[in-house]
Amino acid sequence: MDLAQFWFQAAGGGGYEIANSLRFRKGQNLSRNHTISGSTQTVSFWIKKTQFDTAAGYQNIFYFEAGGKSQEATWWAGAANVDEIYWRKNSIASYSDGKFRDPGAWYHLVFKYEANLGSLYVNGQLRGTNSTAGNVTGTANYYIGAASPGTFQPMDGYITEYHFVDGQALDPTSFGEFNADGVWVPKEVTGLTYGTNGFYLDFSDPNNIGADRSGNGNNFTATGFDLTTITSANYDWMADSPTINTATANPLIAGLATNYFDANLRVQGVGLPAGSYPTIQIPNDANTPYYLEIELTSVGSGGNQAHIAVGDIYFAKDLSSGSFVYYRDDGVINGTGGYAPFANGDIIGIVVQPSANTVAFYHNGSNQLDITGVNFSTNWVIYGFQPQAGNPVWYWNLGQQPWRASFVPPGVQSISTAQLPDVAITNPSDHFSTILDTGANILTAAQAKFSNGLWWIKDRVNSNQHQLVDSVRGGNLATLLPSINPEQAYSAPAGNSVAWCWAVDGAAAPNSNGDIPSNVATNQAAGFSIGTFQSKAYTGTAADVGTVGHGLNQAPEFIMVSIRSGAAADQILVYHKDEGADKYCVMNGGSSGADAFITSTTIWENTAPTNQVFTMGSQWPAALADNKPMAFYAWHSVPGYSSIGTYVGNNSTDGPFVYTGFRPAFVMIKCSSTGSTDWLIFDSARETYNPNLTVMTPNKTLGEYQSTGLYNDFLSNGFKIRATNTEINGSGQTLVYIAFAEHCFGGSNVSPSPAR
Repeated sequence: MDLAQFWFQAAGGGGYEIANSLRFRKGQNLSRNHTISGSTQTVSFWIKKTQFDTAAGYQNIFYFEAGGKSQEATWWAGAANVDEIYWRKNSIASYSDGKFRDPGAWYHLVFKYEANLGSLYVNGQLRGTNSTAGNVTGTANYYIGAASPGTFQPMDGYITEYHFVDGQALDPTSFGEFNADGVWVPKEVTGLTYGTNGFYLDFSDPNNIGADRSGNGNNFTATGFDLTTITSANYDWMADSPTINTATANPLIAGLATNYFDANLRVQGVGLPAGSYPTIQIPNDANTPYYLEIELTSVGSGGNQAHIAVGDIYFAKDLSSGSFVYYRDDGVINGTGGYAPFANGDIIGIVVQPSANTVAFYHNGSNQLDITGVNFSTNWVIYGFQPQAGNPVWYWNLGQQPWRASFVPPGVQSISTAQLPDVAITNPSDHFSTILDTGANILTAAQAKFSNGLWWIKDRVNSNQHQLVDSVRGGNLATLLPSINPEQAYSAPAGNSVAWCWAVDGAAAPNSNGDIPSNVATNQAAGFSIGTFQSKAYTGTAADVGTVGHGLNQAPEFIMVSIRSGAAADQILVYHKDEGADKYCVMNGGSSGADAFITSTTIWENTAPTNQVFTMGSQWPAALADNKPMAFYAWHSVPGYSSIGTYVGNNSTDGPFVYTGFRPAFVMIKCSSTGSTDWLIFDSARETYNPNLTVMTPNKTLGEYQSTGLYNDFLSNGFKIRATNTEINGSGQTLVYIAFAEHCFGGSNVSPSPAR
């Protein structure tokens, strides 16, 4: 086995790079007979949480107890504080602010202990304090990954860069920093004095995994890890880190009866439908040939089980055979037989190369089939599934372990954030930002962030209008929501307010691409434009149909159009790509909520936008648009920055997981199939940790409010619905969304987003 191909992976974004981590599989630990002699210490490490327990209990991250007092940190799984970080100093327990249940990326945790205070930091931010008198002192076993030599409350996940500093209470900036793109990243720790009992474990050598690199010689003993058998699925030295972040199986996919083990690399179907697919989707524009291996370790009971497939993400959501499937028993691939069946212990390799439009299947290193001419119109995933009950077990290797097949195609790469394509926008806040300020200052603050653009402003405290102000109309005129009235002069809100801000590159310019002239300002890089135009005179005939130049170089996927003047004429009509050009929604319509998306062939004239124009239909909306001044905002998705799409609700607190390819800063959701449901806006500025409970509704005058029936988690790679209300997760209901990034999930030119 040539390890050079496996171990070398370029981390994204430059800076300090971490090559490896140590995997804990609920049965391993590191320990040493350790002495704590003073009241002041700092513990810092990066951790990737994987399996999410549902039973009451917890998983120990580290544990030390002497003299009846303890220092410890755990992932809590008890009902009241599930998925929070539970930690103790001097046996006084505390819980973190927020829930930490993102399996797609890494967290940086720092525990700072002083005489009477303990402080918990997550990704550089304070997430809890613990005031307590007294110290934890003495000599006892210090455990990492467990609380005893056995399997008592052991951890499932990955750890790297473990620092214990004796005698100093250090801030997180001693170990990490915000880079130029605003991402919290690890930094090289140099010149640090660890104190007599301090240690530093970097896990850089599997032959001496517990070596203390601080110079103190405070080495740890490793128990239960496999660090020698590189061809084994149990090999625990991982090419997964905060700067690489390799994909694992994703336990957040709803509706799949699947158990997850061994840090989300071993999965077992336990019913129907069952299956799994990874935390990283393969981008449809990628040049990289991505490779992974799936080992079937148990075929389960019953008939032709444990199939492996690759395909469009939408096929995978339904575990459909509409993608390319490798059937275990009969050796059928892509509908054709004659290929090798696979059994327990066989390694199935799959290569996906979107730029070449190819997919290839391998069996124990032997090529079975090369499929050409594949249409990569969307992101793809590779997944295992079972069509009948039988409980098969698959083991994933997405590049965090040495490849185990006897032959691996040359030039292939792992599925990791470091191997994703370059992103065009490395710092999303250059193009979208959420501003919080007083009502008196909010517009000035928004315009200070972006001198040209859209500034969507709402009083957070009081019931009043949303005001959409933009630079194309002069920066002092506001379209109101939910009022159906002509635009008005901007009026400063009375209470503390929010502004959601999108930048354009400069002043508006005439656009003659359509047969209706427009005046448009654009941000081509971010897929956003603002425009004004004069509608045609209404005749009630086909002559009313016109096209408007939107100024973008791709077809817009989400458009808001409003009538600027006239009695009761300021309806805002919405186009969404997944609803199609035969449907529209009135954002400020309905008495108790916004209307559903309504079928009509005369609003967008059943004509999808092109890369130059969108179409105004003959009934938009009838005589109200008779020769009136109009305004529009148009967006299209940009990989790593914005995502416009749909999901289908399941009416479960284990709701849909929506992959965006970035950590969201803003998500707006609307149930498109049911009327009288609200548009819902969530952002990461007003709710800085999960869950996102704080909602604002554009179709109502309400200030922000919190609702346990309308909440979700923002994650490193998307968002996860965790409530059952029809407005966010009605069973079988279609919901549209538009989302913008706080951080890129990854790319070969950026640092991966940490978990939220």
